[in-house]
Amino acid sequence: GSVRLASMKSEFVSAVSHELKTPLVTIRLVGDTLARGRYASPEAIQDYARMLSEEAAKLSQSIDHLLTYARYSEELPRSAASMVPVSDIVEDAVERFRTTMTTRGSRLEVDVPADLPQAFVDGRAVSQAIEILIDNALKYSLDPAAITIRARNEGAFVRLTVSDRGIGIHEDDLARVQERFFRGRNAPANGSGLGLAIADRIVRQNGGELRMDSTLGVGTDAHLLLRTERA
Repeated sequence: GSVRLASMKSEFVSAVSHELKTPLVTIRLVGDTLARGRYASPEAIQDYARMLSEEAAKLSQSIDHLLTYARYSEELPRSAASMVPVSDIVEDAVERFRTTMTTRGSRLEVDVPADLPQAFVDGRAVSQAIEILIDNALKYSLDPAAITIRARNEGAFVRLTVSDRGIGIHEDDLARVQERFFRGRNAPANGSGLGLAIADRIVRQNGGELRMDSTLGVGTDAHLLLRTERA
């Protein structure tokens, strides 16, 4: 038990270090270049500024993910849960991607019927889980990406599906993508493999379930089952 726990902590620290150091290295290099005036033209300054902004956003997202992972590492009482409109949860998640998707020419379609029952969840945390799924969909898609978010009533649950038409996940990897630090054989170069593990943990500790369906070369569907009744 204690040996396994020590090993898991060591893996965690290693993954966290990589996740935080990568954007920091770029930020430091770009900062040094600008500080020393080592750029060819005024246009180059804009490119460097954009790089700083993008890397700082990655760093911010990584820190959010890691804090959420730490928060959900223990069994939490569901004191943060309340009845929340599913449309509000989705809107909070989508808002962060609007600028990026417009810049990339990507399309995001949201289909959340107005008459859906509310979900009994920690709305902010579930919204972060959806952010992770949208982020993954973008990473696995070629530009311009086409992503759809649909919600449907299923008895005591609302099924929320984030679909992409990306490169898909290999069948042998599908059963393991929600494990901590696991990265599929065709995963993009950036990322620690923590994202889906965090999303899975958030959803499970809110009384729901995360299921992944994918076909190589066709795309991926991530299904979130959100409880609509107080447990």
